[in-house]
Amino acid sequence: MRRGAVVLAALLCGSAPARGQTFVNGNIITPTTWTVAGSPYIVTGQRLVKFGSTLTIQPGVVVKFNANCGLAQDPATGVSSIVAVGKADSIIVFTSNVAVPAAGSWASVSVTDSLSSSQFSHCVFMYATQGLYLTRAGAPVDHCSFSDCQTGLYMVESSPSVTSTWITDCTSEGVRCVKNVTVPAIVCSPTLYECNISNPGPGAMNIRLQGYSDAPLEQISALGNWWGTDDPLEIAARIYDRNDNSSIHGEVDFTDYLSSPGVEQTSWGSIKALFRE
Repeated sequence: MRRGAVVLAALLCGSAPARGQTFVNGNIITPTTWTVAGSPYIVTGQRLVKFGSTLTIQPGVVVKFNANCGLAQDPATGVSSIVAVGKADSIIVFTSNVAVPAAGSWASVSVTDSLSSSQFSHCVFMYATQGLYLTRAGAPVDHCSFSDCQTGLYMVESSPSVTSTWITDCTSEGVRCVKNVTVPAIVCSPTLYECNISNPGPGAMNIRLQGYSDAPLEQISALGNWWGTDDPLEIAARIYDRNDNSSIHGEVDFTDYLSSPGVEQTSWGSIKALFRE
């Protein structure tokens, strides 16, 4: 285990009151709040938030997933939501419950609905197949961290705002943007700003586009980010878009890149920095 993970555990548990342990054995069908008193929550299957319910996760809660398990908002039964809004000094953690975690140890937190009020702030996602999986959803993401996942943010025909977020050490790509349909009105154009998107695994990408087979050209705005380097050729080499495959009608605009990490220098930024060690 990295030193960052050890220190993070100490930060989460060292001054916290004694906690219980709650097993999540079924779907969530009524408005539900996960509290620090019930933390950690152990997710034992692919659990759905259904029937228009909202799952609210309080600051300081830890959610652990058994192998191949995940948490998803289910659009088929009504507009439901997952609201995970932590604080700078009381973050929410989504991580693995296996003894020796690695990228892909659990599935994902998934949102599939443009009308959902889901949002994620001051959250940590570790060891997932896809940390956060958005399908036609605009759930905003800010002050989060995705590390040691196969894919940090997986977005299908989604255009959320992602700000002040660390996306590092992913084994396939930090961000994947997918557009499968050839309908101009349906776009996949997220905005990534003031993020640290860097240090992908061997052969991995920081951002990968998939599909985008229809015209006109779609641009993904990725301005004002740190990429682990200020060499534009090195940045471009870790981005897969129309410059690598002419059949992809999508391009990542990273031109206004930072020359050093620019994520805010706060206690939250210091916690995220631990994942780089």
